[in-house]
Amino acid sequence: MKSMSEDKWNLLAKEIFDMNKSKLHPGAMDNKLIAYPEIHRLINRHFKSKKGLQVLDFGCGTGNFATEVSAKVKGVIGIDPSLEMIEIANREGISNAEFILGDINNIPESKTFDIIIAAMVFQFIQDIDNVIARLCDRLNQGGILIFAVHNNRYIEECLRRKYKFYESENRLYIQLSNVTIPVFNKSSNDYVALFSKHANMVKYEVIEPPFSETYLKLYADEIEPAHISKFLIMSYVKK
Repeated sequence: MKSMSEDKWNLLAKEIFDMNKSKLHPGAMDNKLIAYPEIHRLINRHFKSKKGLQVLDFGCGTGNFATEVSAKVKGVIGIDPSLEMIEIANREGISNAEFILGDINNIPESKTFDIIIAAMVFQFIQDIDNVIARLCDRLNQGGILIFAVHNNRYIEECLRRKYKFYESENRLYIQLSNVTIPVFNKSSNDYVALFSKHANMVKYEVIEPPFSETYLKLYADEIEPAHISKFLIMSYVKK
């Protein structure tokens, strides 16, 4: 049986995250134009050669990042709980990428990874402590885990402007298209505390990237607080 959350993400797969649509949605293009370039930069900085690397795209959505990185690495596994997301990802027919329907429990047991990406995923998972622990276990020594979430300062300003985010009964939500999703936001210090439980994980780089000129020109709303970085991107290396 599908959960209500899965139904919501299935709707968003079609409305926002399908990159094959003639008119691309700002909710997908912010990742592509702001977050993804920084994630690629971190990968390029950490690895001189990427040809033999195995990548896990955790919460891969419609496979946009997996598609970009697949040409540079040996193999990619993308995993997502939304059937619609996975079906769209599989349309690309990427020879060295496998897209799996599921969550942290469905990562193939035999697989470990040199790179783990979680782009705009952690803030939608309530039990993130357990998920981080299990992802760290799957990361090879010398590998890098990179995640992007909404920047708390951006969220605070959006709340002030009544833009996309709202609070109800002490809970935070984001409105994406006509779909409401609960958000379990944490600060950079919160994530540092979570990763400090794993002594072999060393903080690599923390980034708050500015809005790109292309995004501002083509996709930004007038009310969006574009003077504040939308994303917090953090990375950890396994020693």
